[in-house]
Amino acid sequence: MLDFVKPKDNESEFLTAAKELNLKLCFVYNDRKDFSNLKLETPIAGIFDSMPKVREISNFDFVLFDCSKNPRMFAESKIQGIMINCELSEKKDSLVKINSGIDDVIAVIMKKNKKVYGINLSNLFSERIPINVLLRRISQNIRLCRKHGVPFIPLTLVDEPIALKNPEDIKSFLKLFKVDPSDVKTAMSFFDGII
Repeated sequence: MLDFVKPKDNESEFLTAAKELNLKLCFVYNDRKDFSNLKLETPIAGIFDSMPKVREISNFDFVLFDCSKNPRMFAESKIQGIMINCELSEKKDSLVKINSGIDDVIAVIMKKNKKVYGINLSNLFSERIPINVLLRRISQNIRLCRKHGVPFIPLTLVDEPIALKNPEDIKSFLKLFKVDPSDVKTAMSFFDGII
């Protein structure tokens, strides 16, 4: 399994911990200057909260879009990438509608533009949104992705090696949402053919 992490000058500790957990890692940085002096053999991802220019993403193996503010803008972009934090919408859920950041229209656009929905597991330990609201939103997003054929993957995005998750724990988390075992396997091995 490939996991995405946000190191803070502790790349070697991450690599040691990942070896023990049988994980492959992708280091996530905010911009080029964060990793320009490192000699790494692991993939590098960039995370953007506004629409990046092509020259900004050319240095990265993967692109992550922080969609907490405007998921539709990133879904409509022709740049392939992983859309994370969709469920962190500031809008409150009503009795009828869950504001999870993804709806049927956005899911269709994501499928058309080959986007991937990333489930940011580090949000579960944040106090930004109550856990019951967050789980309900993640559940809806997974349901919409499965309905429209949009791939989804779990990401830990932790900044300390001790917080890395065992792949079996992540599989169990996905099973909470009644995801088929074949979809869990697909989500866990999504990048295996690429890396």
